[in-house]
Amino acid sequence: MKRCVCFLLNEGLIHEELTKTSKPEERVEMLDKLLMDCKDSIQIIREDLKNDPSFKPRQASSEGPVTPLHFLHTYLSYLRLNLTILRNLALYHSYCDIINGKKKLEDGKKAPKIQDVVRLCDLILQNLNEIPTLAGLEKVLEIKENLEGQKIAYKAHRSFCVAEHYARLEKWPEALALYGRTDSLINKTEKYELEKSLKESLNELKNEVESKKYTAHAQVLLSKQQQGKIIESPKISEEDKNKMLIDRLDLYMEDESLLSKNPKVAPVPPEMESVPCKPLFFDLALNHVDFPSLEDKEQRANSPAKQQQVGGIRGLVKGLWGWGS
Repeated sequence: MKRCVCFLLNEGLIHEELTKTSKPEERVEMLDKLLMDCKDSIQIIREDLKNDPSFKPRQASSEGPVTPLHFLHTYLSYLRLNLTILRNLALYHSYCDIINGKKKLEDGKKAPKIQDVVRLCDLILQNLNEIPTLAGLEKVLEIKENLEGQKIAYKAHRSFCVAEHYARLEKWPEALALYGRTDSLINKTEKYELEKSLKESLNELKNEVESKKYTAHAQVLLSKQQQGKIIESPKISEEDKNKMLIDRLDLYMEDESLLSKNPKVAPVPPEMESVPCKPLFFDLALNHVDFPSLEDKEQRANSPAKQQQVGGIRGLVKGLWGWGS
């Protein structure tokens, strides 16, 4: 049990030491030593769990209580998987630097291939898939959501590596499709809260995918032309050909005059247009005002009953005051 305590103390300090180490080889060496201690600690706990009758049945099922010693075994297994992921990531970055020419290969060592990088991504995904199956972690939604974002991120890295492999083989249609899949996977990770280092690597990958995607697209078009599958350009009428560039901004055509001494860009001087001598200002809003209709009121005013009523009132007033006499 003392060995387990020593391992847990070292595991708490390893992350700070990893941030101070810039060389991937040193990181791998440090993580390998810690992984050996982790495996020994798991073996010690497993020996103690042999006397626990619920250990093996609980390991085989996803439901049921977990004893404290069994949960310690789960925690150590969780740390082992995380440390393995960190080790494979260090190897991944080291291999990528060597393949891309950013780092020289040491004498006597075998040069890594893209297949090795893809295999590392597969191992990382395998470790991420094992974490939710540990006893006691099957129903922890927070861990599942976090792992789901990480899996999509590493799938994007794997897809990019496979695309690079096809690009080196000059299989441009396959490479273009995989670059597009990588881009879509990176976009899916935006809704997940990932670690800062993983987000930065995804941003760098997205920028690299954008340039690689356009290169692959251009190579696809060139390969089609070389195979005789010339892409037909849209037909352009003679009227459009004679137009100035300013009059056909929405139409693309290869105009040789643009490279000559007299390019057809715009008429110089421009055509004369009539303009008012003294500008006048009008009430423009008045033309857009909708006035209410007065037809119903006019009809009621012109009706015979209304006129008779008005005449009767006038006669009454004249009779009272003697105006009519």
